[in-house]
Amino acid sequence: MKIQLKALALAISATLLLTACHDDDDKHYTVTQDNNTHTDQDKDKDKEEPNKDAKALTAVLQDQQLTLFSQGLQVVAGTDKQDLLQEIEAMPSVTVLAPTDEAINKTVAILDKLGLLTDLDKSGKVDAYDLVANKELLGSLLKYHVLTEKLGSADVVNKLDTNLKTLNGAPLFVTKSGNDYIVPSQAIQLANMAKADSETQAKVDMSKLDLEIKNGYVHVIDQALIPPTMTADEVLAKIPQVSEFDAISKAGIEADANKKSLSDFAETKSDNGYTYLIPNNTATNAKCKALQEQYSTFLTKPLYKDGSCNKEAYSLPLVLGSLPKLIQPVIQADAKFSGQLTDIQDIIVAPNIIAKDGVIQITNKF
Repeated sequence: MKIQLKALALAISATLLLTACHDDDDKHYTVTQDNNTHTDQDKDKDKEEPNKDAKALTAVLQDQQLTLFSQGLQVVAGTDKQDLLQEIEAMPSVTVLAPTDEAINKTVAILDKLGLLTDLDKSGKVDAYDLVANKELLGSLLKYHVLTEKLGSADVVNKLDTNLKTLNGAPLFVTKSGNDYIVPSQAIQLANMAKADSETQAKVDMSKLDLEIKNGYVHVIDQALIPPTMTADEVLAKIPQVSEFDAISKAGIEADANKKSLSDFAETKSDNGYTYLIPNNTATNAKCKALQEQYSTFLTKPLYKDGSCNKEAYSLPLVLGSLPKLIQPVIQADAKFSGQLTDIQDIIVAPNIIAKDGVIQITNKF
């Protein structure tokens, strides 16, 4: 049986950079499901016992002629090893989503459009070598292609709407849309919510799947994955549907010198990102109205006025003192996608918006 997957990055070629995001709807990749049954014990065994008969990652990348990806892994320094390629080969369990040379060249065009690359040699065209020269960006991008667990293509269907941890640290997830499975992009999510360009999630064609290496799998993809570039605070500022809460969070940050970002309001600090349960404008305005009715006697300015929250009231001492208590409950430790939030799925109206520091779930309740 075959399932189709869509994925993260925009399929924009250098010559069709401004229009490809509208014309690329028919491309997809297929994943052949494995009909064999794997028990939890088998999976644990896979993690604990590397396949000594399988090739090393270096050899598989060479066999598949994934030159740019391989070279990039060797250019970026590893944490404990000489380079990133050696570090990945030393990991106990790993899944590598390895883009083709063409995929990386497409991604270079996207990064150029986003203003993240510089034409260093003044040739008039940004190319892969300009990406290689930007070690920080290159390292972030390459590490986003490395999952810290062993996942065959058939395992993907068991990991829907959950956080697939990457070596990059940024959240990555697979979700289902109709009969397809996609890996959404932060950039396109925001464009769609802002209704800026009516862009669709670009597709990735996984041309070769389940190439076994000693410590996991390699899946060859024909588009590179671009990690999220904005924090939750930056993302909220881009979403009109949550502008009312965004104003409240900004007021809370400005009022407290110890608060630099939304995550600083979290009751429990987390090294695994945060889940932001952000109320939409309707829910936030309803909250302001309820608080206005409750505390009208003590307010010198109305907190709710003309059908929405009155931002002029945010400077009142009573309101400023209450902001942390309003903000704190919407932030939970650990980045979780909707598939892991079964108890509140009924209030999530816009799920799984990716940020560098976690995942945003827009809700209809404050």
